[in-house]
Amino acid sequence: MTNIYCIVPTIGTNQYISSLVPALEDQPHHTHTFVLNNSGDNWIYLLGGYPNTSVANTVGMNLYQQWNHGVDLCLAEDPNCYIAVLNDDLMLGDGALKEMAYCLDINPYMWLVSANYGIDDIDGSYREWKQFPGTFKDRGVAGFAFMVRGDKFHEGLLRFEEGYSVWHGDDDILLQVLKHGGRLGMAANATVHHFNGGSNSFGDRCRYVNDENRKDTELYLQKWHS
Repeated sequence: MTNIYCIVPTIGTNQYISSLVPALEDQPHHTHTFVLNNSGDNWIYLLGGYPNTSVANTVGMNLYQQWNHGVDLCLAEDPNCYIAVLNDDLMLGDGALKEMAYCLDINPYMWLVSANYGIDDIDGSYREWKQFPGTFKDRGVAGFAFMVRGDKFHEGLLRFEEGYSVWHGDDDILLQVLKHGGRLGMAANATVHHFNGGSNSFGDRCRYVNDENRKDTELYLQKWHS
């Protein structure tokens, strides 16, 4: 059984993560969760009571630096693990980690599999994409509720683009997978409820969102569509 690690960045708000962490502990085959706290808020100590959860101080890191730091923590434990990359404002359905891991187990060509954002016409265990998903409905594979093969990060094939502030990092990692010949999928039975529909890792503090969205879009287009 492949170890499953979870990484969850947060600015320290406990509105959702205080429910997410114990729910992850109860997920079948969950190995460990790393909460990445870049606020230094003291409430985070409450998570210390969970045996398979650690809190890492990521003060001063942007969101994508936090993702990469979390990946490095996982790889230090097991370079061949599966890594669940999760926003802090979501809740996975029962068995979702196991379902995503099963998809990676049965298809060695699939590098990344997302939870199911509500698509009900999937035949079998997953829907697979061999090219970048084109429609908004198909793009449910994007968003930070996915599982990826840790060995692809360990081999240097994948890395989160730290030039982004908020947006396009999920699209970027999908395109990295496809660039290197990997495939993408959505696990049919791994349900997820995303409370805000966007990253609560910045939440209401993201007052500069329009400017950052523009900068992120410029970087994305320059990198992938120039």
